[in-house]
This record gives sequence, structure tokens and C-alpha cells, in this order.
Amino acid sequence: MNKRITVFIATLLLLTTGFHHSRLQTDQSKWIEFSPKDGAFSIMIPDQPAQRSLSHNTDKGHGDAPLFELTKDDIKYVITYLDYPFSVEAGERDKLLTMGAEAGITNVGGKVVSNKAITLDIYPGREVEGEMQGIVYQSRVFLVKQRLYLLIVWTPSKKTGTENAMKFLESFKLKAE
Repeated sequence: MNKRITVFIATLLLLTTGFHHSRLQTDQSKWIEFSPKDGAFSIMIPDQPAQRSLSHNTDKGHGDAPLFELTKDDIKYVITYLDYPFSVEAGERDKLLTMGAEAGITNVGGKVVSNKAITLDIYPGREVEGEMQGIVYQSRVFLVKQRLYLLIVWTPSKKTGTENAMKFLESFKLKAE
């Protein structure tokens, strides 16, 4: 796998690990469907996320990855996607998915609690849970053609964040291009 892609994913995940505490609120009636113009997906989230762009280089080209994040009611939600300028070979897919899903917790000194293969429609993915100093990390990563989608949720504990985290993660849907 391309080392620059590995470095990009690690950098991206380090930038998304910031977490701050606020009042927990479980009212999900105000959630919105978020679907950025060029994202080809929709997801439910409790408010409009902020967007920033992360640049990355590979041996085969330069690109920008949009990063959407929101911290609300003690929970941090992150959505990003990365378009590869080349096809990911079948033998590299699982390695890429595992690395993408685990890097967010392992790069900050946390530990992986579970890691399992999942799918979204016909596309491969990974679901990872981790822990770090009382913070729970959940991520799902999907490889859809040449696009890698990464969803992350940081919660203060399993008890306080489970319902909102699962609503966010399970609401991710692909849109027809």
C-alpha cells in the first residue's frame, strides 16, 4: 500500500481525535439528514457539521479530502471521504479498511476492543470499537469503488453515547451518482 496514503490517513485521524465535554442530551428529534453536494451519501447528524479540507499527496497524484465534524452533547461525530486516483487491488482492500478504521484509536494511544468485517450494500467495510481513558471510539469504514468513506464517533462512555452513536453510524447511506 502506498506509504503516503497511510501517512494521510494517520494524519487525518489524529486531527479528528479532539474531544471536549458538554452537557449530554438524548433528544434525537432535531437530527438532520446531512448530504454534502459531492459526497454521494447521506447520514443523520444532530446539527450541521463544520467542514474543512485536508490535502494529501500520493505517488499517483494530489487530492483534497473533505472533513465534516460536529461536537454536540458530549459526542464528536466525524465524516470524511477520500478518492483514490487509482484502483485499490483486492489484496489490499482489507488492509486499507482495517488501517483506516483502527488508526483513529491506535494513533492516540488507545486500544482496539473489536474489529469486524461489515458491508454496505455490496461494498466491503470494517467496524472498529476502541477505548482510551474512558472515551469510547467507534468507526466504520467503507470502500466504494475508488472512494474510502470514514465515519467516527467519540463518546464519553458506552452508556451515554450508544444510542446517538448507533443512530449516526447506522444512518449512513449511499446515494445514486
